[in-house]
Amino acid sequence: MGTVEKFLARINNEERLRSLLHDLGRRHASYNAEAKFIPMMGNAFITAIKPYLEEHWNEDVDRAWHSLFSLLSYYMTEGMIEGSS
Repeated sequence: MGTVEKFLARINNEERLRSLLHDLGRRHASYNAEAKFIPMMGNAFITAIKPYLEEHWNEDVDRAWHSLFSLLSYYMTEGMIEGSS
């Protein structure tokens, strides 16, 4: 959740956002995490929060959360690739 908060705080500053997620990806690479599992994180997070937001959940909210985690996964994976080379 902390990463999501930091992500949203930087949403209007692409360079800071990319830097945050690249750093996070490099850190995960140092833990020997595998990049192929990063996209699963978003689905797990959404599955966990959706029941708490059910009355406010709609197609637009679903699409927004998936878009957020798609971007997060993309930049984090880039960082992991940098960190493992």
